[in-house]
Amino acid sequence: MPVRSLTSPANDFPAIRGKHHQRVDGRDKVTGAARYAGDVALPGMLHAVLVQATTAHAHIQAIHAGLARSAPGVAAVFTGATLTSPASFSARDGQQWSAIQPPPEAFTANFPAERRAPFADAEVHYYGQHVALVVARTLLEAQAAAALVQVDYQPLQATLTLEPALPGAYQPQQFATNSEEKLTSSRGTPPVAPYAQVARQYRTPVVHHNPLEPSATVASWAGDALTLHESTRWVQGSQRIIAHMLSVAPEKVHVVSPFVGGAFGSKGFLWQHSALAAHAARVLGRPVKLLLTRAQMFTSTGHRPETIQDVVLSASADGSLCGTEHHTLCDTSPVGHFVEPCGMTTRNLYRTPFARIGHTVAPIHRATPCFMRAPGESSGMFALETAVDELAETLNLDPVLIRLRNDTLTDHSEERPFSSRHLGECLERGAALFGWKQRSPAPRSMRRDGKLVGWGVASAAYPARRSPATVEATVTADGWAVFRAATHEIGCGTATVMQQVAADALGWPADRVRFLLGDSSYPEAPVAGASMTVATVSPAVDAAAQQLRRAIIAAAARDLASPLFGSPGGQVQLRDGVLSLGSGSAARESATDVLARLPGRQLHCRSRAQSGPRAKTDYTFHSFGAHFAEVTWEPATMQLRVTRWVSVMDCGRVLNPATSRSQIQGGILFGLGMALLEKTIYDPATGAPLNDNLAEYHLPTCRDIPDFTVDFIEHPDFRLNPLGVRGIGEIGITGAPAALANAVYHATGLRLRELPLTVDKLLAAGL
Repeated sequence: MPVRSLTSPANDFPAIRGKHHQRVDGRDKVTGAARYAGDVALPGMLHAVLVQATTAHAHIQAIHAGLARSAPGVAAVFTGATLTSPASFSARDGQQWSAIQPPPEAFTANFPAERRAPFADAEVHYYGQHVALVVARTLLEAQAAAALVQVDYQPLQATLTLEPALPGAYQPQQFATNSEEKLTSSRGTPPVAPYAQVARQYRTPVVHHNPLEPSATVASWAGDALTLHESTRWVQGSQRIIAHMLSVAPEKVHVVSPFVGGAFGSKGFLWQHSALAAHAARVLGRPVKLLLTRAQMFTSTGHRPETIQDVVLSASADGSLCGTEHHTLCDTSPVGHFVEPCGMTTRNLYRTPFARIGHTVAPIHRATPCFMRAPGESSGMFALETAVDELAETLNLDPVLIRLRNDTLTDHSEERPFSSRHLGECLERGAALFGWKQRSPAPRSMRRDGKLVGWGVASAAYPARRSPATVEATVTADGWAVFRAATHEIGCGTATVMQQVAADALGWPADRVRFLLGDSSYPEAPVAGASMTVATVSPAVDAAAQQLRRAIIAAAARDLASPLFGSPGGQVQLRDGVLSLGSGSAARESATDVLARLPGRQLHCRSRAQSGPRAKTDYTFHSFGAHFAEVTWEPATMQLRVTRWVSVMDCGRVLNPATSRSQIQGGILFGLGMALLEKTIYDPATGAPLNDNLAEYHLPTCRDIPDFTVDFIEHPDFRLNPLGVRGIGEIGITGAPAALANAVYHATGLRLRELPLTVDKLLAAGL
């Protein structure tokens, strides 16, 4: 069935949206033609290297930078004492520069950024804090000079673990100051003497993003105008923040980021190194490139915080939940606020008359954490969905059955219906595809080829969001249709699906449609986060394409030279760039011929899509899914392998099955790493990350990929947007660690409640 917008006239041809379509940037990426921020090289460019604190908490008594300043090739060394007007800058002698300002308060209140400017004070708040910046002719010269900078510290008492920080802990009520999402909530009355109850504590460690592309900034000035080549998934947010920090007008800042090599949190914001690079370029009057090392990514661009979660589930004899409690303790830094909202999904995933959700945040001397793929849901659903399995075992119920029994069409935390919810269908179809009926319930009871086999299940859930977006579109007589929006390509296939939507709605050959993004000068689009890019931008693309199509048809109908002159607009089709009255009609003309006779030889439009057709209070918007995981455990060699995986997702209409499956598989692998491999290890004395490299920080590799089956239940959600699409990028990881934990328990008979699920923990538990 063709996939169309509700508002699209019915062109009589098959739609390309909803079908496999080759990535438009695939060839550029595999051949190296795609240029990332770190690839930018400008004439006269200098290179900057950060000097970082080597202790977690201290007072800086002195920074000795004399040797570095006199080293070969060094243009400048910036410290807190010299940031505004260094004496050694002969190239700009006599020029005074304002200090870098802290990020705007509205930004730091709602996003996990430091609430201070770089080098703002003489106190070290965490290991890796930036204390100086060395700028030189070449990268090697800058690195050599940075090693010469010496810092004298007066040590201060540091809090490096979560529990001792409790005296300074606080309980935020909302996820952000501009958010309606409540972090603390309670409904109903606690159950009295429930038939069954499980009360468990679950833990997740600090984990880091480790995108393939480390963060990079290239800053250059032309007079009072700044161009920033930045590894970011929020070009317009970065534009506003850097303008504020450097005290320039936003229109004087141009942020460019056409390709981003992985993100999911670490590149969602403008971090302090970007402001330092831009400031150095302004003072020195030359372009400056600053590349973060892999190790610096562990201290400079956020991480998923550690959590301690207490979950209590109470149920009647048939497995119906009568009470749910979920309390989370997580860490933040002394100079920034972030909370991992683990209990948000627990509020409404299942039907329960009593629910109590709370979050406590404890500042410790560690860099500020931030959003990481499905923040809150990833950690929180590990705890919740593992506890659901433990409750099912207590009641001697099948794990799929207990989830189906507590399914609901109502968000009881807000007492309003879900716009579209098909979790039960996902569980049932996934169970059938996986062969769940053949599961033997008892742990350690399934074997294959001399190995123990474990099967686990978990639900998946993630909010569906949409923001306003604007798209500019131009179609020209040379046959090109070009669409522009300040959105982003972080590897998810955004440019590809936007091309599909545009070509379909316009009636244009897909290979003659270009979608340009990653530029702050383009029309408004939000951060590429919260799985809302496609749900937000595609309606604007669709509307702009329809507007252009109507304009082309109208131009032909009033053009005496056109064979379609005088034709009613509602009868004219535009297919593959050709106007006609139908497949058998002789009245036909190329749309480019119509455009060639227009005065400007082109048509242009600008279309804005609002945040949604209905008030947010009418419905709760969510996507859902189900994961089924198979693991094998070989006792003789102590090898744990993930061998098979089935996921069924309810994410609204699917625009491109290939990129959508890829997104879900990527999310599952993200969850596999979180569940079995990943943990950042800190030095208990200094707070330094000890495995800040890809040799010792373990990530899934090709050998860890299981046999995947990913299926979609397509129920378009037209209440969210006219195309019926919802986000896909983050739901794949939600529930995946729990499905693995449940499968590991089924294989080994040992229940681990702390991630990662490593062999040493199985041995310590008595395997």
